[in-house]
Amino acid sequence: GDYHLVHLGARAMGGAGLVFAEMTCPSPEARITLGCPGLWNTQQRDAWKRIVDFVHGNSEAKIAIQLGHSGAMTRAEMETVRDQFVQSARYAAEAGFDWLELHCAHGYLLSSFISPLTNQRTDEYGGSLANRLRYPLEIFHAVREVWPKTLPISVRISAHDWVEGGITPDDAVDIARAFKAAGADL
Repeated sequence: GDYHLVHLGARAMGGAGLVFAEMTCPSPEARITLGCPGLWNTQQRDAWKRIVDFVHGNSEAKIAIQLGHSGAMTRAEMETVRDQFVQSARYAAEAGFDWLELHCAHGYLLSSFISPLTNQRTDEYGGSLANRLRYPLEIFHAVREVWPKTLPISVRISAHDWVEGGITPDDAVDIARAFKAAGADL
């Protein structure tokens, strides 16, 4: 809406080389609050396109979108959420964004899979770091498949849980390497 047009447009016109939209959700259920921005339908795509076009038309700045999800789920819901991320990435490309970031930090959904503090699953998505990364990497691969190859994609991670038994800086290096091997640019 107008808030994001003014907020992001002002940063771009103020000289920023890259402006990032806040975490944008791929479904209504993915939101942290009812006021969180979304990208799950064509009306939202077109509203974001208005903002992207303004940034591109009034500055030399690039504009990035960050896709993230807040909640927990069953295996069937995991497949639905993967497909919602894919559709949002398609809409983001259609809206003209220059960069996409997958939000895997701050305890939100994908981060909760990665951290041993929040991932208490006993299936193939829990336990070892490789297993805990399985679902976030599934999402990343699916999004990377539809995001234009010529445009960058990054992954935001929590580099340290600051609690004993949680993610450490050494783990963060392994997490970053896993996403880099999957095709992340940053």
